[in-house]
Parts: sequence; structure tokens; C-alpha cells
Amino acid sequence: YRSFQIAARHKESNRRNTMKPIRLRKPLEREIVVAILQLLDVKFKHFCWCRVEPASSVRARVNRGKPGTAWKVPEDAWSNGVADILGTGRASLYPAWNNHAIAFEVKRPGEQPRPSQLAFEKRWETAGGYYLIIHSPEEAMAAMKNWGLT
Repeated sequence: YRSFQIAARHKESNRRNTMKPIRLRKPLEREIVVAILQLLDVKFKHFCWCRVEPASSVRARVNRGKPGTAWKVPEDAWSNGVADILGTGRASLYPAWNNHAIAFEVKRPGEQPRPSQLAFEKRWETAGGYYLIIHSPEEAMAAMKNWGLT
């Protein structure tokens, strides 16, 4: 009986102090990029991967707090339109993967690429590289498998 009273009091107190549901936020694009890079570094060691960060965001971080210097102008960045992740095969380890240039443009779900990114995609593919717009690490893995690079 004593344990029933304790349980009943506990249940009653929980009714008064109801918890609100947790709202999960969508991950930021840079968080998705980091997750994809970590996966690619582990799964595809025979490739050299790099993250391309817009010059304007680097300038904003360096000059944070200085008046008039932390604004962003996308058109002045050297990397305007360049994909977020670039990779190339390491020829000395796996000659079969030599000359495979890969570019992943990472977008949050529902976002569309900018015209400058579409222009980069056309230039990249014309030069013989692989290019794909992805939203998650799983999509990066599927792309590598579809391209026969696993």
C-alpha cells in the first residue's frame, strides 16, 4: 500500500509539472558539411578531402567585433559558387582512382542551389569531375557507391 501511495503522489506531481515536447531544429549547413567530411575521412582514406569555406565568412570571423568589417558580400568571395567539399583520389595509393575529382555541394533540406553554384557544377562536370548536391552523409555514401568509388 505504501508504494502505491508514493506512486500515486508521483503521478499527481507529474501532472502538474508536465514537460513540454522538445523541438528539434534542423542542422545548420556547416554542421552537415562537418558530418559528411568526418564520414568521408573514415570511409574513403584513399581520397584527399577538403572543405571550402567562403572567404567572406572567414573574413567575418577574423574581424568579428570590429566596426564595419564583419559584413558579408557573397559576390566578392573567391569561392563564390565553389562546392562545399572537394575531393581527389590519391594516385600513389590507388592508381585506379587517379584523376577522379569529386565535388559535393551541401544544402539543408528544401534549399536550392544559387546560380553561381549551378555554373560551377557545369564547369566541374565539363572538366570531367563528379558533382552532386547532397543533404546528408548517407547521400554522400550512396553517391560514392553509384560512382563505383567504394
